[in-house]
Amino acid sequence: MLSDGRVAMFMSREGAGLAIFDPKTESITIKKHAAQQSPFHLAMLPDDKVLLLSGRQAEIYDVRKDEYAPVKGEFPNGHIWYCGFCRLPDGRYFFSGSFDQHDSSDICCYFDPKFNTFTPAGKMAKPRARHSVTWIGDNQILIAGGQGKDYYKQTYDTLEIFDIGTGTSRMLPATMKYSRAGHGAIRLKDGTVLFVGGESPANNHSPPPEAEVFDSKAQTVSPAGTMARPRRYGILAPLPSGRVAVFYGDDYTRLVEIYVPETKSFVLADQLTMEQRVLCYTESIAMPDGRVLNVGTRGNFNDKEIVAFLEFFTEEKRLVPDSIAPGPKTIPADVATLLNDLSADDFAKRDAATEKLSKRIEELRVWIEPLKDSPDPEVKARVMKLLGKVPVKNRAIPWMAELRLRNGQMKTVTLADSRVLEWCNPKDQRVTQILAAAREEKIDEILVRFPKSYSYQTQGLLFELVGLTGVRIVKLGSPLQE
Repeated sequence: MLSDGRVAMFMSREGAGLAIFDPKTESITIKKHAAQQSPFHLAMLPDDKVLLLSGRQAEIYDVRKDEYAPVKGEFPNGHIWYCGFCRLPDGRYFFSGSFDQHDSSDICCYFDPKFNTFTPAGKMAKPRARHSVTWIGDNQILIAGGQGKDYYKQTYDTLEIFDIGTGTSRMLPATMKYSRAGHGAIRLKDGTVLFVGGESPANNHSPPPEAEVFDSKAQTVSPAGTMARPRRYGILAPLPSGRVAVFYGDDYTRLVEIYVPETKSFVLADQLTMEQRVLCYTESIAMPDGRVLNVGTRGNFNDKEIVAFLEFFTEEKRLVPDSIAPGPKTIPADVATLLNDLSADDFAKRDAATEKLSKRIEELRVWIEPLKDSPDPEVKARVMKLLGKVPVKNRAIPWMAELRLRNGQMKTVTLADSRVLEWCNPKDQRVTQILAAAREEKIDEILVRFPKSYSYQTQGLLFELVGLTGVRIVKLGSPLQE
């Protein structure tokens, strides 16, 4: 973020270049990349200067003058890959650890923009790379997780605190529930630190599903809710309310989740991001006006685009729309089958018929009730379903997607399949079903609605699944009546 509100964006690829985004005019200026190497890490300095780190090289780019200058001396940690760093209150940057193709490092150093040089700071208690580094006040820096000396096999759940006053680091007795590397960490308004995502060998190298919070006063770690979509490289952005938005984190996910500190839980944002993005080339930037700017390419690893698409995320306190069009009630599809009255599709379209059927069920309950003790297992099972005594998770309770087409028409798609998969598939039959309902007409917007009985994880992953239709505006509607 530059002093005039513009955003400087460097792509970590050779020849990709530099882009300057002006939020006032929403315009982008592309400049030729003149750096010696493609930057691996970036740090914003005073006077609109940027510290670029790559390999063993470090240089400074002056945005105002459009000039590059070398840094005095080499980066002391070895290769500048996967180091952890944070900005200190006095304007210096603290760097720790790195990975040099063979081992992780325990070396720490400072970069002082006043003198344009690196100076030693001390050592961590353990060598680390891909760890998080968070300033927590009182001269203390929290260092968490990361990968150790045996880089490909050793991932830490440990925490340590580095004291910039003494230049020493001490291990904490508390540990995280999961070992994490490449995770996101952010200090919250109450001084606690939130950990999200990362990779964990203990979890089969998959991202941990749960977030955790570190309390710097008690020096303890506690659970902080389960995400709908676990993320390897969750990108965290602070919101004006004190909540935290979690973006991307795995290739192509569009699901946005909001961490709520008051309840230590997550809620779904009411809209997916408008674009998919490759996780390695993505960033979310908190703007002064409270919005979050999402930057990055939506292409594959061979793309040379510096910026494929920019979008703003805004935290809005507004009512979730009930529907694009008047929304129907839902009823278990098996009730329709048992009574041979109306099809499941009819129930999803006709409120009057649903109410009528509900009354009939109550009238029939008097003589249906005794049949629940039938010796015939099939009859007993069907009666138990009819009487609503089967757990909700076993019912075929549909969800729906309401489509606003380019020609002005509205379409409602009822989806009985609520299964969730670990990874969404663009060829999933539910994605195909939604697209087929438009009959080749352009879809401008989709509003997705779920029964209240669906779990948070189920709603999140199905919401994410709808994003694979490629429709740019996908919103979350109010819960369906069951």
